[in-house]
This record gives sequence, C-alpha cells and structure tokens, in this order.
Amino acid sequence: MRAIIDAGNGTSRLEARYPSGATPLFMAATQGSAAVASLLIQAGAAVDATEVSGATPLLSAASGGHVEVIEVLVQAGANLEARTGNKATPLLCAAAAGHAAAVDALIEAGADLEARDDSGATALFQAAAQGPKETPAEYRQIVQSLIDAGATLDTRDARGASPLLAAAFGGHILAAWTLVKAGANLEVAIDDGATALLGAVFNGYVAVVEILLKGGAVADAATTDGTTPLAIAEEQGHEPILAMLRKALGGPQQVGVLETGAAQEV
Repeated sequence: MRAIIDAGNGTSRLEARYPSGATPLFMAATQGSAAVASLLIQAGAAVDATEVSGATPLLSAASGGHVEVIEVLVQAGANLEARTGNKATPLLCAAAAGHAAAVDALIEAGADLEARDDSGATALFQAAAQGPKETPAEYRQIVQSLIDAGATLDTRDARGASPLLAAAFGGHILAAWTLVKAGANLEVAIDDGATALLGAVFNGYVAVVEILLKGGAVADAATTDGTTPLAIAEEQGHEPILAMLRKALGGPQQVGVLETGAAQEV
C-alpha cells in the first residue's frame, strides 16, 4: 500500500483495481487497517469507490466490524447509506453480522435507523432475527442500542413480520426479552395469523414462550385456520410448554422473574 501511495502516479494508482474490482482503499477497509485507509484517503483515494458487487469500503468495514476504519471513512465523508446488491446499508450489514461496536459507531455517525434491505428488514429486524446462537449477548446489545436510538419497535418486513416475531421464530431468547421489555407489540402476526407466541411454541422454544406469556401475550391467539398454540403443543407433546399455556389460559399471568431453567440466563 505504501508503494502505491509513494509512487507519485496520482489517482490512477490509488484507484487501481483488483480482479474483484476492489480498490486499495476497499482492501484496507476489508482487512481492518485504519492506518492504511487513512493514508490512502489523505493521498486522494475515492472514499466511495465500489467493487463489482457495488459494495463500498464503508459497507465492507461495517460487515467486518472494523470500528476504527468506519470512523476514518465516516470522517472522510463516506456515504452512510450506500447499498449492497440486496439493498443493505452499512448499519444493516453491521447489525446482521453481530458487530455491536460497529453498530454504535454508525448510529453515532447518523445512519438511517429505518433503512430497509430488499426483504423489507431494518437493522433492528436483522439483529433480532439473525446471528449465531453462540453470541447472543452481542445481538442483545445491538437490539438495545437500536431501541435506545429510536428505532421503530414494530417495524414490519415484506412478510409482515416484526423484530419480536422474528426473534421468537428464531429462538433468540435475549433479543426477544429485550424487545418485550421495551414494549414491542406481542400480537403482530404474519399473513397466516401466526404470532410470536405461536412461532415459539411450534419450534419448541420454552424460554421464549415463557418470556412472551409473562409479557402478556394472548395464549389462545389462533391462526387464520383456527390453530392455537395449545393445539400445537398438544400435538407435539411438549409438556413444559403445555403446562405454561394451560396456566396462562386458566388465569392472568404477571410479568415477573422467569421460572424455567432455560430462561435463567436472561
């Protein structure tokens, strides 16, 4: 990189392309090298030059969680709302990948919290719906940061699903708990009438079922064909969920300390 900068061949060397269409600045952003990125920008590199997929250096840095590079690019005027092929912005990319610090940096820079990808998902939706189960705390932090920044709690994707519904269907305990605590609508339903509770019951996510019931979810909310959470639990023979649903249907549930061992980590 230093050779490119010192070659004295002007913009043509700074915008040299790799086979992927990436510029030296794009490669520095991808590799998380803030120092090199800064030198390239100072030498005149185009901050929003795209590679063949249309991704910019900021999109790449956000996807990789490279906070220092993000800060360098933002300071240089990088487009916060640049889009990938599927219309994801840097904030959406960082949220989907589980990079909490990168999300915070982009929020602070003024990224649009309500930007949507081509599936209609926002950053909050992505954080609630996606991510490896082994790093749930990182996604919980992202969900909380986005909520604190003012992201719409009950935003809908193209299917009509909300962040809470996505978290429930995916079994994301910490994200679901954070959304319920923040006041998310528990009764949002997709086209067939399935709510977050029905999705959690169907997939056997005991802790999520408990979170939703404790939060006040309607225990007998039915789909358009009349299927209820209780009917699904009975068909599957899931005793812990059956016990919770029967208790809920027998009387009002109070929001309080979670009872199941599966939910104690919350």
